[in-house]
Amino acid sequence: MLQLQIYPDGTVVINLNWAISFSADMVMSNFPFDKHTCRMCFMLNQLRPDEATFQIAPFTNNSVTGKVNNEWALVSLHQEVDRDPNGFTAIYFDATILRHPNFWVNLIIIPAYLLGVLVITGLFLGEREEEVEAAIEYGLQVMMSITVIIGILAEGLPKTSTLPMLGYFVLGQLIIVCVAVLFVFVRREIKKVVVFVVSSKQKRKIE
Repeated sequence: MLQLQIYPDGTVVINLNWAISFSADMVMSNFPFDKHTCRMCFMLNQLRPDEATFQIAPFTNNSVTGKVNNEWALVSLHQEVDRDPNGFTAIYFDATILRHPNFWVNLIIIPAYLLGVLVITGLFLGEREEEVEAAIEYGLQVMMSITVIIGILAEGLPKTSTLPMLGYFVLGQLIIVCVAVLFVFVRREIKKVVVFVVSSKQKRKIE
């Protein structure tokens, strides 16, 4: 219901509540630890100042900031009034929003990090042949797991021209695991060659 207040001098005051959808350009390079400032503009460009004017209810950041939903939090909200020389008035709101990174930290960053630590530990602490074989197999499984994580990221991340921070992290984990597996595999093969050469020389000396 629209509420009007009519004063004896003819002034009419209308209180309006709007629910609007607004899109803003976002730089995703720091995803999921990103923060964005979106500017919204409101203007009465069809009415003269003597017909209608804007009045903003006073507010403080503490009264409007906080959790917006499970993904975003409103950090600050600032207002700016621009009065055009021709009499038109525009009001700008600068809303700064901050992403809650808990979902991505718990689902992607921590599992990827733990998988990398486990595979590096298994690869470089195993000495016996069967331990190295098991570590290499485990490393390949971890590479597949990280590939699945990359698939999740590909579906959940917005398509941008630059790779977000989280993408670099997961890609770095995959590269580290690949290098570790290749290193251990090459080291094992070199060890076999060295053992074969040494044993061959010892046999020749015995003969």
